[in-house]
Amino acid sequence: MTLADDAGEAPDKLAKYTLNYPLAEKFCPPIRSTFYEVTKTLMTVKGKRFRQKPNGGYGLPVVMKQDGKNMLHVGADLGWHQVGEPVFAVANGIVRMSMGPEFAEDEEKTDKPKPPGSQMPWGNFVVIEHKTNGGDYYTTMYGHLATKRFVNRGDVVKAGQPIGTIGRQHFRINGGYKPHLHIGVLEGRMVENGVLLFHLASSVGTRAEARVVEIEEDWVQVDLPASVPDKLEIRLGPITTNVSKRDDKYFIPARLLWGFQRHDFPLVGYSLTTDGFRDPVAFLQEHQAHTFPAPYLQLAPKR
Repeated sequence: MTLADDAGEAPDKLAKYTLNYPLAEKFCPPIRSTFYEVTKTLMTVKGKRFRQKPNGGYGLPVVMKQDGKNMLHVGADLGWHQVGEPVFAVANGIVRMSMGPEFAEDEEKTDKPKPPGSQMPWGNFVVIEHKTNGGDYYTTMYGHLATKRFVNRGDVVKAGQPIGTIGRQHFRINGGYKPHLHIGVLEGRMVENGVLLFHLASSVGTRAEARVVEIEEDWVQVDLPASVPDKLEIRLGPITTNVSKRDDKYFIPARLLWGFQRHDFPLVGYSLTTDGFRDPVAFLQEHQAHTFPAPYLQLAPKR
């Protein structure tokens, strides 16, 4: 058997898949103007006047359609036109993704529209996984950041820690959008027990699912059929590794999970349903974020 489809982006050199990180005991807003913005209908920022959508537009239909239905906005858009405004981790957690398009410093400095068929809708973005005192997991997404992100994949972060800034409009910086922060909140974590990691395909065309049984920081036990050979080599991006078999159980190195993106975990800004998503502003209010803002508390809201 050989690996039929890989698990997304190639893993990096991180040795462990960190599971033990500080609990999300306190929450804070992602930018300093968060709660000021969502109370306003009309705003003026840097001389630009515009209409602010309720709660950053979460749950509102957009022009984009799928299967004849308008898709819904599944995050909150905040910080319009606030280029360079610091963006903060809303709670303690671990950075599962920190990515962005390559951008050469000598590239044309003027704004550019997104090219047709562009696959860079987020520009620079960060994904952080959190665990609460009650054992619940949430994943927060921060999109349209500037090229210089302050955190890397695998970093353990604290509530209020700067993770980047709002990027300027450029298809290789923020995805080509008018400058703003898109923040999304998803229930669950990036990799969980029962998740499908990949398919194995045999020479006769049969396919077998490899699902997570148990996650440890060094190894992940996967469920594979007994017909799988004792020695099995898989390739994920540029990395080739062996599947280990011990006591009729199969294991892969947990570090491979750093490059895995679940197909059923929608890291998207629009969807036909809000199932699995949370209203970011309501979520932050529910967790008393307005009582524990980031270190910028003494600063007045930007207007």
